[in-house]
Amino acid sequence: MALAKANAGIEQLRSAAFRDINDLYAIEGECASAYFAAWNGLPIAWTGTARKPVPERWQSYGGRSSLATGVKPENRNASHPVNALLNYAYAVKLAHVQIDAVANGYDPMLGIMHNGRKGSPGWALDMIEPHRPVVDGVILKLIREQRFASADFVIRRDGVCRLSPQLARAVAKLVSSSGTDITTTSLPGRKPVRRRQTLLPIC
Repeated sequence: MALAKANAGIEQLRSAAFRDINDLYAIEGECASAYFAAWNGLPIAWTGTARKPVPERWQSYGGRSSLATGVKPENRNASHPVNALLNYAYAVKLAHVQIDAVANGYDPMLGIMHNGRKGSPGWALDMIEPHRPVVDGVILKLIREQRFASADFVIRRDGVCRLSPQLARAVAKLVSSSGTDITTTSLPGRKPVRRRQTLLPIC
């Protein structure tokens, strides 16, 4: 379904006439929603839960929106570990893109799709989009291969989930290595998850 929605969106971009950039945002939103819906149910392996349990909803992935952002669902201020991992990984990659932009003589603040929010690095946010699938792959590999502990994440009083300093360093290292041959995603002192290989039909 996610692939079908993406292909439909690509065809719209090729053939449709658009009134303004908001029409493009609508296509992007529909494709993104279908994409992350394909992540739903992704199992998360934990260690030491008998001593320090984690919330039931942390046993698997349930969606990109945060429960800590009030009435309007948003991606920022994650309330789930997977979203906290994604947000942090995107932030690391965004920093790399901004540095590259400045080094190559571009103003990281002047964007096209991301423009208008004061203080927002619009150009860098535009340029990070092609990197997101690579970052997603890094995080998916980490989730599938590693066991997490409750100490890897910190829950603030407002319900926002953050990475521990140790996990943040490990994720930053993985993201910084993305694009190279990543042979391991092991976290310090952890045994990898042994999952049964599952072959999915290609439709």
